[in-house]
Amino acid sequence: MTVAPMWINDHPLIMTRVLLVDDDIRPLHALGAVFEVHGFEVLSSEDGLDAFVKALKTLPNLVVTDWEMPKLDGISLCRRLRKLRRFARVPLVLTSGKTPPTVEGICDLFLRKPVNFSELEALIASFKATA
Repeated sequence: MTVAPMWINDHPLIMTRVLLVDDDIRPLHALGAVFEVHGFEVLSSEDGLDAFVKALKTLPNLVVTDWEMPKLDGISLCRRLRKLRRFARVPLVLTSGKTPPTVEGICDLFLRKPVNFSELEALIASFKATA
């Protein structure tokens, strides 16, 4: 069961967990820093298969994944998570430097890499508003 985050004056009462997935550690660190500033508990993984296992164990409230990765790509990760009832309402965000694939029904949002930090801030604000 996922615990819904509660926010008062832009501060979390219950820490919200985000799982960041990318085989390049630079975006992991950059994105992680932004989410931490906003009070998220940040988990990370460098491949899709490890991320899938970690998601099952930790039940993140949000998943942000790169598209092209070893072992299991981001699209396959999103598809696997979407098949599980407990992830039906967990927002899934796909990132890539390439032209976005058709992501309808696979993820909730596509962000082009390098991720624009204003878009990331908008994502975080939107997540807080619906949490």
